[in-house]
Amino acid sequence: ALGRRVPAGDVRILAAPMRGFGGSPRLARLLVVEGQEVRAGEVLASFDNRPALLAERQRLSVRVANLQRRLAVEARELARYRRLARAGAVSVDELDRRDQQYLPLQGELQEALAERQKLDTDLVDTLLRAPFAGTVLRIHARVGERPGEQGILELGANARMEALLEVYESDIGRERPGQRVTISSENDGFLG
Repeated sequence: ALGRRVPAGDVRILAAPMRGFGGSPRLARLLVVEGQEVRAGEVLASFDNRPALLAERQRLSVRVANLQRRLAVEARELARYRRLARAGAVSVDELDRRDQQYLPLQGELQEALAERQKLDTDLVDTLLRAPFAGTVLRIHARVGERPGEQGILELGANARMEALLEVYESDIGRERPGQRVTISSENDGFLG
């Protein structure tokens, strides 16, 4: 009989993340080739939206740092005005005015931190990682392409392999369930 080895474990088609309205980003880099062994979590590909998201994250990090510095200055000023108000050197109205300058800055900082956290979540989707250790069986998309229904690649968990055999119709009568067989490779694909 003729046949081929196939992974006995999981075989998955890995696809690009979906953007709004059902679109997906283009493939910017493909870091594997067919037949390559990969580890769980290894980066297999990256998408074209990654540089823009990294730049946006950098901008937000600068904004967060600036807001944190402004808040530190405002907090020192507010503490100073509280001491002065307790001593009677400034009015309570002046203290309230300073307090009202501080609160919006806190809100801006919380919003910027939340935006950065969302961006970090989006950045995870700019890299395609192997969900398990295995072998790249087939590549369906190339750099510059927007992956289609077939996804980007097929990954097979090949810690255990099975032989998929095609028995000729004329020979099927000689076969029976549970029969022991010997398998050999014509091209030295495996030993034993």
